[in-house]
Amino acid sequence: FDKSLSHEQIISMLNDPSHSQIKALNYILSSEKSIIISISKNLEIWDSFINVFAILGEFDQIDDAVLIMHSVSFLFPYASEENQENISNSLIIYFQDLLETPNFMIPTLLLINTFSRTSAYARDTIICYGIHSFIFNKLSTVETSFSNKEEIQLACHTIMEIYFNPAEIEDEIIFESVDALFSLINPDNEIIIKTAFDCLTNLTDRKSCVADILF
Repeated sequence: FDKSLSHEQIISMLNDPSHSQIKALNYILSSEKSIIISISKNLEIWDSFINVFAILGEFDQIDDAVLIMHSVSFLFPYASEENQENISNSLIIYFQDLLETPNFMIPTLLLINTFSRTSAYARDTIICYGIHSFIFNKLSTVETSFSNKEEIQLACHTIMEIYFNPAEIEDEIIFESVDALFSLINPDNEIIIKTAFDCLTNLTDRKSCVADILF
Protein backbone atom coordinates (compact mmCIF):
# COMPACT_ATOMS: atom_id res chain seq x y z
CA PHE A 1 0.00 0.00 0.00
CA ASP A 2 1.15 3.52 -0.66
CA LYS A 3 0.30 6.29 1.74
CA SER A 4 -2.79 7.41 -0.18
CA LEU A 5 -5.15 4.53 0.44
CA SER A 6 -8.07 4.18 -1.93
CA HIS A 7 -11.54 3.38 -0.69
CA GLU A 8 -11.25 -0.06 -2.27
CA GLN A 9 -7.98 -0.79 -0.45
CA ILE A 10 -9.48 0.15 2.92
CA ILE A 11 -12.53 -2.03 2.32
CA SER A 12 -10.29 -4.91 1.22
CA MET A 13 -8.07 -4.74 4.31
CA LEU A 14 -11.10 -4.58 6.64
CA ASN A 15 -12.73 -7.53 4.91
CA ASP A 16 -9.49 -9.51 5.22
CA PRO A 17 -8.15 -8.23 8.56
CA SER A 18 -4.74 -9.87 8.69
CA HIS A 19 -1.95 -8.12 10.58
CA SER A 20 -0.14 -7.10 7.40
CA GLN A 21 -3.38 -5.57 6.09
CA ILE A 22 -4.65 -3.82 9.20
CA LYS A 23 -1.40 -2.02 10.03
CA ALA A 24 -1.85 -0.02 6.81
CA LEU A 25 -4.73 1.79 8.53
CA ASN A 26 -2.01 3.93 10.10
CA TYR A 27 -1.80 5.74 6.77
CA ILE A 28 -5.33 7.09 7.28
CA LEU A 29 -4.27 8.85 10.46
CA SER A 30 -1.64 10.85 8.55
CA SER A 31 -3.70 11.54 5.43
CA GLU A 32 -4.70 14.97 4.19
CA LYS A 33 -7.99 16.28 5.56
CA SER A 34 -9.73 16.09 2.19
CA ILE A 35 -8.89 12.38 1.95
CA ILE A 36 -10.05 11.76 5.53
CA ILE A 37 -13.37 13.46 4.81
CA SER A 38 -13.82 11.43 1.64
CA ILE A 39 -13.12 8.18 3.48
CA SER A 40 -15.45 9.07 6.34
CA LYS A 41 -18.36 9.72 3.99
CA ASN A 42 -18.11 6.34 2.26
CA LEU A 43 -20.92 4.04 3.40
CA GLU A 44 -19.19 0.86 2.21
CA ILE A 45 -16.11 1.65 4.30
CA TRP A 46 -18.28 2.13 7.38
CA ASP A 47 -20.10 -1.13 6.68
CA SER A 48 -16.71 -2.86 6.64
CA PHE A 49 -15.70 -1.20 9.92
CA ILE A 50 -19.00 -2.30 11.47
CA ASN A 51 -18.49 -5.90 10.31
CA VAL A 52 -14.91 -6.13 11.60
CA PHE A 53 -15.87 -4.47 14.89
CA ALA A 54 -18.02 -7.48 15.72
CA ILE A 55 -14.95 -9.76 15.74
CA LEU A 56 -12.43 -7.57 17.59
CA GLY A 57 -12.16 -10.13 20.38
CA GLU A 58 -10.98 -12.79 17.91
CA PHE A 59 -7.85 -10.91 16.77
CA ASP A 60 -4.54 -12.63 17.50
CA GLN A 61 -2.81 -9.28 18.01
CA ILE A 62 -4.50 -6.80 20.33
CA ASP A 63 -2.72 -3.91 18.61
CA ASP A 64 -4.62 -4.63 15.39
CA ALA A 65 -7.98 -4.48 17.15
CA VAL A 66 -6.98 -1.28 18.96
CA LEU A 67 -5.88 0.30 15.65
CA ILE A 68 -9.32 -0.41 14.19
CA MET A 69 -10.96 1.21 17.24
CA HIS A 70 -8.68 4.25 16.96
CA SER A 71 -9.47 4.53 13.25
CA VAL A 72 -13.21 4.55 13.96
CA SER A 73 -12.69 7.21 16.63
CA PHE A 74 -10.57 9.29 14.25
CA LEU A 75 -13.01 9.11 11.32
CA PHE A 76 -16.32 9.39 13.18
CA PRO A 77 -16.36 13.22 13.55
CA TYR A 78 -16.02 13.60 9.77
CA ALA A 79 -18.85 11.21 8.92
CA SER A 80 -22.20 12.48 7.72
CA GLU A 81 -25.00 12.72 10.27
CA GLU A 82 -26.73 9.75 8.65
CA ASN A 83 -23.55 7.67 8.82
CA GLN A 84 -22.98 8.71 12.45
CA GLU A 85 -26.44 7.47 13.39
CA ASN A 86 -25.90 4.16 11.60
CA ILE A 87 -22.45 3.73 13.17
CA SER A 88 -23.83 4.52 16.63
CA ASN A 89 -26.65 2.01 16.27
CA SER A 90 -24.24 -0.67 15.09
CA LEU A 91 -21.22 -0.19 17.40
CA ILE A 92 -22.43 1.09 20.76
CA ILE A 93 -23.99 -2.31 21.52
CA TYR A 94 -20.41 -3.62 21.90
CA PHE A 95 -19.09 -0.88 24.18
CA GLN A 96 -19.98 -2.37 27.57
CA ASP A 97 -18.40 -5.74 26.79
CA LEU A 98 -15.29 -3.99 25.47
CA LEU A 99 -15.07 -1.90 28.66
CA GLU A 100 -14.95 -5.14 30.64
CA THR A 101 -11.90 -6.27 28.65
CA PRO A 102 -8.78 -4.68 30.18
CA ASN A 103 -6.90 -4.41 26.87
CA PHE A 104 -9.82 -2.55 25.30
CA MET A 105 -10.79 -0.21 28.14
CA ILE A 106 -8.79 2.84 27.04
CA PRO A 107 -9.64 2.69 23.31
CA THR A 108 -13.32 2.12 24.19
CA LEU A 109 -13.36 5.11 26.54
CA LEU A 110 -11.79 7.17 23.73
CA LEU A 111 -14.57 6.01 21.39
CA ILE A 112 -17.24 6.99 23.92
CA ASN A 113 -15.53 10.37 24.31
CA THR A 114 -15.56 10.99 20.58
CA PHE A 115 -19.10 9.74 20.01
CA SER A 116 -20.49 11.77 22.92
CA ARG A 117 -18.72 14.97 21.95
CA THR A 118 -19.46 14.74 18.23
CA SER A 119 -23.07 13.58 18.00
CA ALA A 120 -26.12 14.21 20.17
CA TYR A 121 -27.64 11.06 18.67
CA ALA A 122 -24.60 8.98 19.65
CA ARG A 123 -24.58 10.54 23.14
CA ASP A 124 -28.25 9.67 23.59
CA THR A 125 -27.66 6.12 22.34
CA ILE A 126 -24.80 5.71 24.83
CA ILE A 127 -27.14 6.82 27.61
CA CYS A 128 -29.92 4.55 26.29
CA TYR A 129 -27.61 1.53 26.58
CA GLY A 130 -26.66 2.55 30.12
CA ILE A 131 -22.97 3.01 29.30
CA HIS A 132 -22.84 6.09 31.54
CA SER A 133 -24.23 4.06 34.46
CA PHE A 134 -21.68 1.32 33.81
CA ILE A 135 -18.85 3.87 34.01
CA PHE A 136 -20.38 5.35 37.17
CA ASN A 137 -20.31 1.90 38.77
CA LYS A 138 -16.66 1.43 37.82
CA LEU A 139 -15.74 4.83 39.26
CA SER A 140 -17.58 4.08 42.50
CA THR A 141 -15.39 0.97 42.92
CA VAL A 142 -12.27 2.64 41.59
CA GLU A 143 -9.84 0.54 43.64
CA THR A 144 -10.83 -2.68 41.88
CA SER A 145 -12.10 -1.40 38.51
CA PHE A 146 -9.03 0.37 37.13
CA SER A 147 -5.41 -0.65 36.83
CA ASN A 148 -3.85 2.83 36.60
CA LYS A 149 -4.44 6.57 36.97
CA GLU A 150 -4.72 7.07 33.20
CA GLU A 151 -7.82 4.86 33.06
CA ILE A 152 -9.42 6.77 35.95
CA GLN A 153 -8.73 10.13 34.33
CA LEU A 154 -10.09 8.97 31.00
CA ALA A 155 -13.22 7.50 32.60
CA CYS A 156 -13.83 10.84 34.33
CA HIS A 157 -13.25 12.73 31.09
CA THR A 158 -15.70 10.39 29.37
CA ILE A 159 -18.43 11.15 31.91
CA MET A 160 -17.75 14.86 31.36
CA GLU A 161 -18.12 14.49 27.58
CA ILE A 162 -21.44 12.69 28.00
CA TYR A 163 -22.94 15.39 30.21
CA PHE A 164 -21.32 18.41 28.57
CA ASN A 165 -22.67 17.75 25.09
CA PRO A 166 -24.89 20.85 24.69
CA ALA A 167 -27.84 18.89 23.28
CA GLU A 168 -30.83 18.44 25.57
CA ILE A 169 -30.90 15.49 27.96
CA GLU A 170 -34.23 14.03 29.02
CA ASP A 171 -35.34 15.26 32.45
CA GLU A 172 -35.60 11.70 33.74
CA ILE A 173 -31.96 11.02 32.86
CA ILE A 174 -30.88 14.23 34.58
CA PHE A 175 -32.75 13.39 37.77
CA GLU A 176 -31.44 9.80 37.78
CA SER A 177 -27.89 11.11 37.36
CA VAL A 178 -27.90 13.26 40.48
CA ASP A 179 -27.59 10.37 42.94
CA ALA A 180 -25.04 8.61 40.75
CA LEU A 181 -22.86 11.72 40.58
CA PHE A 182 -23.28 12.44 44.27
CA SER A 183 -22.10 8.90 45.07
CA LEU A 184 -18.78 9.72 43.34
CA ILE A 185 -17.85 12.34 45.91
CA ASN A 186 -15.03 10.24 47.25
CA PRO A 187 -12.62 12.13 49.53
CA ASP A 188 -9.83 9.77 48.49
CA ASN A 189 -9.84 10.76 44.82
CA GLU A 190 -9.63 14.41 43.81
CA ILE A 191 -10.13 13.74 40.08
CA ILE A 192 -13.42 11.91 40.66
CA ILE A 193 -14.66 14.59 43.10
CA LYS A 194 -13.96 17.34 40.56
CA THR A 195 -15.76 15.37 37.84
CA ALA A 196 -18.81 14.87 40.05
CA PHE A 197 -19.05 18.55 41.01
CA ASP A 198 -18.44 19.79 37.45
CA CYS A 199 -21.20 17.55 36.10
CA LEU A 200 -23.59 18.47 38.93
CA THR A 201 -22.94 22.15 38.19
CA ASN A 202 -23.65 21.54 34.52
CA LEU A 203 -26.91 19.76 35.30
CA THR A 204 -27.96 22.55 37.65
CA ASP A 205 -27.35 25.04 34.86
CA ARG A 206 -29.55 22.95 32.57
CA LYS A 207 -32.37 22.40 35.09
CA SER A 208 -32.67 24.72 38.07
CA CYS A 209 -34.74 22.12 39.92
CA VAL A 210 -31.58 19.99 40.23
CA ALA A 211 -30.49 22.51 42.87
CA ASP A 212 -33.61 21.65 44.88
CA ILE A 213 -32.80 17.93 44.59
CA LEU A 214 -29.24 18.56 45.79
CA PHE A 215 -30.51 20.68 48.66
